[in-house]
Amino acid sequence: MIPPTSDRVLLLLRRVAPIFPASVVLGLLILAACGDAPAPKSPSETAPTTRPPVLQPRAIAAERPAAPAATEAASPAAAPTLDAPAFVQAAAGDNHTCALRRDGAVECWGANDQGQLDVPKDLRFQQIASGWRFSCGIQTDGTIACWGRNNHRQANPPDGRFTAIDAGWDHACALSGMAAICWGRNANDRATPPPDVQFTAIGAGAEHSCGLSTDGDLVCWGKNDNGRADSRDGPFRALAVGIAHTCVLAGDGTAVCQGENSAGQSEPPATAFVQISAGSDHTCGILATGHIECWGGRKVEAESVPFGPPGRFDSVSAGWSGACAANRDGQAVCWPAAAQRQPPEPYNRLQFVNVFPGSSFSEPVEAFPWPPGGLAVVDKKGSIVALTAEQRIDQILDLTDIVDLDGSEKGMLSAAIDPRFEEHKY
Repeated sequence: MIPPTSDRVLLLLRRVAPIFPASVVLGLLILAACGDAPAPKSPSETAPTTRPPVLQPRAIAAERPAAPAATEAASPAAAPTLDAPAFVQAAAGDNHTCALRRDGAVECWGANDQGQLDVPKDLRFQQIASGWRFSCGIQTDGTIACWGRNNHRQANPPDGRFTAIDAGWDHACALSGMAAICWGRNANDRATPPPDVQFTAIGAGAEHSCGLSTDGDLVCWGKNDNGRADSRDGPFRALAVGIAHTCVLAGDGTAVCQGENSAGQSEPPATAFVQISAGSDHTCGILATGHIECWGGRKVEAESVPFGPPGRFDSVSAGWSGACAANRDGQAVCWPAAAQRQPPEPYNRLQFVNVFPGSSFSEPVEAFPWPPGGLAVVDKKGSIVALTAEQRIDQILDLTDIVDLDGSEKGMLSAAIDPRFEEHKY
């Protein structure tokens, strides 16, 4: 019979005590006093009993009215794929779109002429907003990070901790506690909120901004043509600020809009919504059923949007030229602008070939075919060169001594050859 562990350790102590230091002997005594080691637990006993929390934007995690009973059977949630990587919020800008993943990462697609797709690496967000060629997001620690166009410092957010954010034309606004803070361009005081008002919601448009006070009143500031920045007594429970119009949701969920109405964007249907978003000449809202209804110049009937079953949504964003939404299967769906449709295929499927090795340009702004075969490149500084199939570079035009470069929209920005070029070389 094998003696218990404690007896074996004591026997060992008697043998090693003369040759080991006292500290080692003391340690072995403590081990003996502890008795036999407990048997290892099974995997089922060591596994955690709860899953880690899933990050959601605060605007999405807000209380939502219960949806009416559906007549059709509920479809199972689709597993995330390349085109549906578990998005929980979509944010449509003017020529780009960003979407927030469930893990807090952000993906953007569309145009990138101002760096609006260059999301800062390794950051995690809880809410995002896209404006005119720039985007901002509240990180999981409450601080703000922005990327993209920054000509008015709209991509330089203030320090602090924030709970809500919206991006406009060239300024953005956020809530720090219940205080509204705006940054970027401040023409017409669009970025100067009233300091004596406490807010629960915030929105930024092209040249005006608005918020909902703690009493539910609509408070606006900035340019006020067509009444876009009229303040209005509530109570209201949701806010959407477009380029030149403003909408709020009344207590019964119906939308009330003001401001520009050239395309019917300020004429909402008599329908109850749980969420609303205002764009350029259109407005969209999410119904209690999770479906989307839009109105205005880019009106999209709910049944015509390529939602696919089950077609229920938690987030909608009406941008400058279209709208995007995140459905409950984690898919980001955009319509109708081609530049803002589904995310592109992975970039590693493209192959780039340098057809003119050794050639470089300081500020190329345009390229067009050059007869009889080649490519003409226009440089903003005032020169045009032709790259031929023989790898030769020919100077076509040099106006660098007279071109005015003093301004972002100045310089030689484009060129074209006459249809009868072969005849007179114009």
